[in-house]
Amino acid sequence: MKVLVTGSQGRVGRCLVATLLARGYTVRGMDVRAPDGLLAPGYEFVQGDLLDTQKIVEAVKDVDAVLHIAGIILFDDRQSRRIIDVNLRATFEVLEAMAWSGHKFQRFVYASSGQVYPDSHAPYDPVDEYCPTEPDTYYGYAKLASEEMAWFYQRKFGIPAVSLRFAHVQDSAELIDPKSEYSSTRFFVQPRLAALRRTNPMTPLAEQAIRALEAIATGGDQLFVACSPEGVPYEMTIIHTQDLVDGIILAMEKPAAIGRAYNLGPAGPFNFGEMIPYMSERLGIPYARVNLPFRPYRYDTSVAKIRAELGYKPRYDAQAMIDEAMANRQ
Repeated sequence: MKVLVTGSQGRVGRCLVATLLARGYTVRGMDVRAPDGLLAPGYEFVQGDLLDTQKIVEAVKDVDAVLHIAGIILFDDRQSRRIIDVNLRATFEVLEAMAWSGHKFQRFVYASSGQVYPDSHAPYDPVDEYCPTEPDTYYGYAKLASEEMAWFYQRKFGIPAVSLRFAHVQDSAELIDPKSEYSSTRFFVQPRLAALRRTNPMTPLAEQAIRALEAIATGGDQLFVACSPEGVPYEMTIIHTQDLVDGIILAMEKPAAIGRAYNLGPAGPFNFGEMIPYMSERLGIPYARVNLPFRPYRYDTSVAKIRAELGYKPRYDAQAMIDEAMANRQ
């Protein structure tokens, strides 16, 4: 079986390509960035932009499945055109090339997002696939519109589609990295302060958060447990990249997945009140709890459906990710 992976040079894409090759698949990658070093046996690469129609036609030629991972995570409303181009127009180009290729495909797996749900006003928790899809952001809208596009191409052209609504994705090493663009401002005091001080325009809530963090800051390396104004630790769903990749491959392989949308995340949310003290112990740096003035953050997505229907078995919780990061650090 030959598989096309779009966004093959990204964090998820690289792990997905490596896992597919290890499992005996032939893989074609596509990305705007060239691969590092020599290509592994069984791997070929097309360099190009997903908005380049001819490059997409070239990329989908003679493959059996398309894993459409490429996209851009961006929440700046001022960049709405770029968000729509990369996350929606590109999906159209991929599906249109597949539809008119003259080839019968076994699967189209789309990398959607939990942002399709109403992040600011979800009616219940944990959020499952029956929750109303009412995105709050251009990014979430582009993901939801791409899902609808996949179902249209499935009906009209017979392309068997699956949509996976990703939780927040992390490599283990990123959790403990104070320079990580994904984790540093969530867990480390000084990066969070620096980010808040760059708020433009400065808001009263940002000013309150700065004062709260400055009150517990030591000036050195330090972690913090982000809490609601009432002192309740934040929770969020963070999925290890390998768990995510395993779920993507299940969606490609399992016939039961066709025509379905699934949440794809960890077994349960990561509670910062439990996670940060453990990270502090393993890293040997102090932590402090801080009540922030923002609305309470507790976001949990259910993976019961993908567990029951596809046999998904996430392996990593917060402690396992921290342990893996520390083991690889030594």
